Amino acid sequence: MLILIFYLTFLSFLIIVFLGWKLGRKGSFFFSFLSNLFSLFIIFKFYAALLQDSSNVFYYKLGNWFQSDFFLVNWGFLFDPLSLTMCIVVLLISTMVQIYSFSYMFEDPSLPRFLSYLCLFVFFMLILVTADNFVLLFLGWEGVGLCSYLLISFWNTRVSALKASLKAMLVNRVGDFFLLTGMLLLFNVFNSLNFLELFPLIPYFESSVFYLFGFELPFIDFVCFFLTLGAFGKSAQLGLHVWLPDAMEGPTPVSALIHAATMVTAGVFLVIRCSPIFEFSFYGLFLLAIVGSCTAVFAGLCGLTEVDIKKIIAYSTCSQLGYMFFVCGLSGYSVALFHLFNHAFFKALLFLSAGSVIHAISNEQNIMRMGSLANILPLTFVSTFVGLCSLTAFPFTAGFFSKEFILSTAYVSFGFVGTFCYCLGIFTGFLTSFYSYRLFYYVFLSEININKNVIFNVSTENSFIAFVLFFLSFLSISSGFLFKDIFLGVGSNFFDYSIFVSPSHLKIYDAEFLPFYVKILPLLFSCLGWGALNPYIVDIFFKFKLPSAYNLFKNEWYFNRYYNTKLSIMYLKGFDFFFLTIDSGILQLLGPKGLSSSIDILSFSVSRLHGGYLHKYLCFFVINLFFFFFSSKILSSPIFLKTLIREVNINLIDRTLDLLLYLLFSIK
Repeated sequence: MLILIFYLTFLSFLIIVFLGWKLGRKGSFFFSFLSNLFSLFIIFKFYAALLQDSSNVFYYKLGNWFQSDFFLVNWGFLFDPLSLTMCIVVLLISTMVQIYSFSYMFEDPSLPRFLSYLCLFVFFMLILVTADNFVLLFLGWEGVGLCSYLLISFWNTRVSALKASLKAMLVNRVGDFFLLTGMLLLFNVFNSLNFLELFPLIPYFESSVFYLFGFELPFIDFVCFFLTLGAFGKSAQLGLHVWLPDAMEGPTPVSALIHAATMVTAGVFLVIRCSPIFEFSFYGLFLLAIVGSCTAVFAGLCGLTEVDIKKIIAYSTCSQLGYMFFVCGLSGYSVALFHLFNHAFFKALLFLSAGSVIHAISNEQNIMRMGSLANILPLTFVSTFVGLCSLTAFPFTAGFFSKEFILSTAYVSFGFVGTFCYCLGIFTGFLTSFYSYRLFYYVFLSEININKNVIFNVSTENSFIAFVLFFLSFLSISSGFLFKDIFLGVGSNFFDYSIFVSPSHLKIYDAEFLPFYVKILPLLFSCLGWGALNPYIVDIFFKFKLPSAYNLFKNEWYFNRYYNTKLSIMYLKGFDFFFLTIDSGILQLLGPKGLSSSIDILSFSVSRLHGGYLHKYLCFFVINLFFFFFSSKILSSPIFLKTLIREVNINLIDRTLDLLLYLLFSIK
């Protein structure tokens, strides 16, 4: 039955693609919704079986994909607790997004095309999280990147959307290159990319090295380095984050599904899946922890000055992914997965609530042009408040149970890396609370700053949007409490068969029994961000008292400017040098141009030998005949030469030489 989830999602995609013009909006929604719903029921059925016995892992092999010598890749799918948890996130959020999209985009004539893209995305995402080998995982990895490109550029008449989709595709290609390099390194050593064959062998290669350009390099560390950079590209970490804010040019349901809950978490999933590799790499874990914590602070600072409601939530996503990465760097993989699970619900809720606001006030996204919407959109007001509370780890919300445990894990690491991550994590919590309160203040509590014609034509929430917001609000409050013992329980062994943690890196027991003041400190910083400062006063202070800091945060620390004016120019100059000097120059002279010109010169020289005299032709004939015989390998044999001299008439040779000399000296 588990294999049906792939057939259902892909079949719904094909039906909508080929028959969407005939089915219309309602028919297309019917097929896409039913395929997701049935797939969700199947996953819940088997997830319940795993809750009873987590050792009952399901594995299916549909057949061979391709084989090259001893390299065999199968269509194999692994349904363990990790992959089934991710399947629940993907299918549950995608189902809610499809219900929401049916109402939100009902007037769009291209709604069937949009739903087909969503079905294709779900298909590739399911392949990514259930693959039993790196090649199949890479297929899903590339597939969700393709769907992201299609969905960001869905409104293809907008130049900004086309540029954003192209930017997302190019930046993700950088991460894909590093992931592919890591896969090639693994295959070079193990001759296999199957998880069940590869992971058990990693401890035996902990001290292995490989040679690159004469240098001796640690094998496991370099594999983790490339896998980490691949994950950073997909999950928009510092340096490769530039595509995520611009991706908000797509429809709001796309932002909720792909750029908050599923695709951007694929990098975190890759790290968790490869925990048997990362646990034997000190530098791999170090890189995860440092870059993740710096990304969390960086995105929080950018969110302080942003005025686009969707981009504020996008920076929040970037920041929360930083939390997940740095706790993975501290070997808290189950904690990262728990935060990923909770984050999917409250971040989807925030994006869809933002979509409700944007849809209600004629597609306005600037929070400075909103205000006093609490009475006009009461359900959106409540859902946004619930989502922001969960985001800022307000007590007893979903984000509280996972985010506070992340900081506790960092505190008990007892080292420079743990202390560094803990301090930045607490500061990021303060920033998150402040920009969350800032968003909430300008949208719902400040004085109204909307054109009166827009107010008179406000479209309120309908039943579809209301159901989705209510359901996600419930999960944003309750999921942390309901699933805490499964993910983080001291006695829980639910993920023992899918996540490996070295005994020396195990910190879950210490994190459970911290002093009260340590546990309350992150909450105090979050409360300080919510109520201590007035957002309007802070904005004025930043603009007029600290203009340099304001411009720095507003322009994303000038990453885009650096990439456009420095890195891309260097890249283009390098390729100009290669193509003009090496490719069109040296290689062309040695290759096609040189060969053709050499043939022309040789043919011209040979043509000059044509004089029309018989004795010239006879001379050349004899010379060629002479060289033909005496340059042969057979003639170079001493035995053959002796036999030739003995058996050939000497007089005949003398006469031939006399004739040759006569012809040579008689040429005019």
